[in-house]
Amino acid sequence: MISSLLEKRIVVFGDAMLDRYIRGRVDRVSPEAPIPVVMQEKINTVLGGAANVTRNLADFGIKTRTIALLGCPSEDTSELEDWLRNLEGNLNGLVYDEGRPTTTKMRVLGNGQQIVRVDRESREMVPLEQEELIKKKLADASSESEAVIVADYAKGLVNKRMADYLRELSEEGLFVAVDPHPNNPIDWKGVDLLKPNLNELKLITGRQIMLAEEENPLENPKLVGMMEEVLDKNELKHLLVTLSEHGMVYMGADGVRCWEPARVQEVFDVSGAGDTVISYFTLALVNGWSAENACRLANMAAGLVVRKLGTASLKYEEVEDEWKRSAH
Repeated sequence: MISSLLEKRIVVFGDAMLDRYIRGRVDRVSPEAPIPVVMQEKINTVLGGAANVTRNLADFGIKTRTIALLGCPSEDTSELEDWLRNLEGNLNGLVYDEGRPTTTKMRVLGNGQQIVRVDRESREMVPLEQEELIKKKLADASSESEAVIVADYAKGLVNKRMADYLRELSEEGLFVAVDPHPNNPIDWKGVDLLKPNLNELKLITGRQIMLAEEENPLENPKLVGMMEEVLDKNELKHLLVTLSEHGMVYMGADGVRCWEPARVQEVFDVSGAGDTVISYFTLALVNGWSAENACRLANMAAGLVVRKLGTASLKYEEVEDEWKRSAH
């Protein structure tokens, strides 16, 4: 059953970035200020944002095309290019704006605890010239793919005009799945799938909610009402809400509803888990899986990836083995 997932091609569109981690030990406080001194031991860099969605799909074995905007020539730009070239074989989906940096987030960790994060980015709107290039690349890539996953991190690339264009592609038959950002209030009416987390759902609806421990979210009338409002107002086919320690809950326009509780296990890092969820859920749906099985797969994959430190991905064998185990 898992092998059938390898048949489709997926376009990834959105804010590609690097996540850099500086790790070390702390055994003293700086004499210059009341801050810890980190003795650097290791630096590693992984993909973040839309690029992490690509990594999730490509490492599993899916043919992808990443449509993204990179900044001026720099070490960060070259490193992100190298990652994507290794995953996809070329850089045909990239567009450049030399007036901005390539988005990079650097985290400093001492004794396993994050001390500070330093961001290098621009949130300026994409110049119209680059926007038109991106639309052309989206059209070209979408003509040979079954779905596009939109990873919006509010860096200026995903705007109202791009959302309107994605709606056009959806009307033409492309499956459009969106991971929205709360700081980028775009109208996603008419797309196929919206995947907010609980905090984003609160912002979208302007309502507050608390889930009790071990509560079935589908038995919470307030949460159900919030989801029905978003599903109907946006004319969605699918709404998937990730609930952190409560797992994830799904609601479909066809009346299907399901809840997948979080897997009880030691969690090392939830960074990028949402990228994993939308990657596997979309992949399952476009391959004809039921929403219930798509939820199971996405929840299982997220449970595996949070055991790893930093944004991470899974190989085909990891997913296949865990799927077989979970079936017994």
